[in-house]
Amino acid sequence: MQAIDYIWGVVFRDIDIMEGLEELDKPVLLMLGKYDFLTGPTELWDDVKEHFKNITIKIFEKSAHCPMYEEAELFDKELLNWVSGIDNGNLLL
Repeated sequence: MQAIDYIWGVVFRDIDIMEGLEELDKPVLLMLGKYDFLTGPTELWDDVKEHFKNITIKIFEKSAHCPMYEEAELFDKELLNWVSGIDNGNLLL
């Protein structure tokens, strides 16, 4: 429990996720469960996403914290499409 307390109470409290985003030139895939109340509402990313050069956000409408289990088939499809450079039929690269 001490490790978890430290991670949630110190590391996550003090980390600045905005630091260095302007220099990040790699594509980023952010996959979120709509009902993930452990990490917060998906809207928390609205102000952050503008700082990425290339971000794709997928929100899983029937998932909470584990869309890879809760919507496994759709999760796999979205991940494979993104890795292959296809998003809604359009090449991402």
